[in-house]
Amino acid sequence: MDVNLSDVITVILVCLVSWIVLRLFIQNEKRIVLMVILIAGVFLATQKYFIPLYEADTYETSLRRSDSVIDLMAKKSPEKFNRYIEKVKQSLLHHADKNKTFYYTNEYINSVFSESIPYASNKSLYVFFQNELEIDKKLFLVDPHLVLYIEFIDQFKTKTDPGTILSVTGDRLIENSARLKEAVIQSALESPEPPLTNVENNRAAQSVDAISAKLTEVYGKETLLNFNRAEDPTIDQKKTAEAIMRFYSEILARGEDEAGLIFRYLAYQMVKNKS
Repeated sequence: MDVNLSDVITVILVCLVSWIVLRLFIQNEKRIVLMVILIAGVFLATQKYFIPLYEADTYETSLRRSDSVIDLMAKKSPEKFNRYIEKVKQSLLHHADKNKTFYYTNEYINSVFSESIPYASNKSLYVFFQNELEIDKKLFLVDPHLVLYIEFIDQFKTKTDPGTILSVTGDRLIENSARLKEAVIQSALESPEPPLTNVENNRAAQSVDAISAKLTEVYGKETLLNFNRAEDPTIDQKKTAEAIMRFYSEILARGEDEAGLIFRYLAYQMVKNKS
């Protein structure tokens, strides 16, 4: 059974106050009301102030101790990490929805992940996207909308409960995704690949053009343009989700080295378009 630290702290404080009050007022039954009020006050103060302060104060240390890749990310880019930690701390102090911490963490890791792809090893990228394709296939069988959501989450203002995704995919694939995403980041930070040469860049561009032409022939140009408006409820979600999965399949079918090259090339293009 999992033990919640905040519950333990609350119980200890309530027991301590109860013991003190009983020792002081045991001979005066009329003061039993005061004891109840004090205990209730301690309970509420603990839940509202002391526990959030403790969680916010210890969050960073606990996180970095439990996750060596997060610790590596913090050392490599302290400013980005500190901004993320500050968001989480403010969320904990203001009693925000517990899912907020999950969203901020996911947002931070995804941001570092996106920046890491151009410098990650081909093998780490190949294995990661293989797993992502398996996740997409499972989601597609239940609801194609979920494929669009997980692939283009930044386009969606309304966030889906993580439990919904987990209930479809199961623990294994999601745990693999988190582990493999960190492997990509670790690869890029510890042993970064050099920038693509002109020859590699041209080869990857030709491969992407060939895959896009094949997808256009099968699904139509409009479907590929839907990748940029995944949240729009008027698009053909099933057809768009199929095209996304086919896109991954076509890249992965080219083998580890070529697929890794293409994923790195696409990431470079995204960075270039944002700048």
